[in-house]
Amino acid sequence: MSAITEDKDSRRSTSGDEPTAELKYTIQDCIDDGEARLLLLATAPSTYIVAGKTLVQKSRSHDPRGGGAWKCSVSYGRRKTEKETGESSYQFEIGGGNAHITQAIAQTKFPATAPDVKGAIGVTTEGGVSQVAGVDIDAPTYAWSETYYLAIGYVTAAYKAMLFAVAAAPVNKYAFRGFQAGEVKFNGASGQQRGEEDWAVTFKFEASPNATGLAVGDVTGISKKGWEYLTVLYEDKSLGTPKKIVPVPVAVYVNQVYTESDFALLCIGV
Repeated sequence: MSAITEDKDSRRSTSGDEPTAELKYTIQDCIDDGEARLLLLATAPSTYIVAGKTLVQKSRSHDPRGGGAWKCSVSYGRRKTEKETGESSYQFEIGGGNAHITQAIAQTKFPATAPDVKGAIGVTTEGGVSQVAGVDIDAPTYAWSETYYLAIGYVTAAYKAMLFAVAAAPVNKYAFRGFQAGEVKFNGASGQQRGEEDWAVTFKFEASPNATGLAVGDVTGISKKGWEYLTVLYEDKSLGTPKKIVPVPVAVYVNQVYTESDFALLCIGV
């Protein structure tokens, strides 16, 4: 299994008006050039502080030494006004999405003798058949994107195939960006080459909170992850005075509809 360690002579730096720094690493048991690139990208910090000044990555190199060994170097310098290779930017959007619900948070009956439908919304009975229509409501969403400026050698066919694999299993298997497992969905990535030196790659995410202690009618103790879907089974019962046939929730199903993956594969940190 490939492993990367920082060298003893790493972290050399210079101060002054234009401080610099260099981190050195050694990779073992790695025969694939693309894997070595990704391992270095995932390990080396995007910024480094020298004399109180934050430096950004200027260049990365990984040179084969034979036998699966690689000598790697990452250099750091002052941040420029324009984004450079190794830097990143972050954008977010909080707004309203749309959700269809069939159960009310609270429900008041008029008259008081009306059948108790356990919070079901839009109950109708026609021809002896009961239905729950539900209602569309606004649902808050939290979406964000992160743009990374990656050296051209890192955006290989293997790297793009890895992005596709994560997009095919788009929910986080482990904690990510402060969210619990199951709360974040990866909505894909887009890349644009900037000249002959690097790529601007934008990663898109959306969050939906996990929930515990939910109740639907008399069914309690329900838990669901953010991107799982909850459905309700209704059963016709004779309720109220006078008696009427109405659908009442008797079972709840929590459905996994997306496969999970490890977002560490994106190589942008967790």
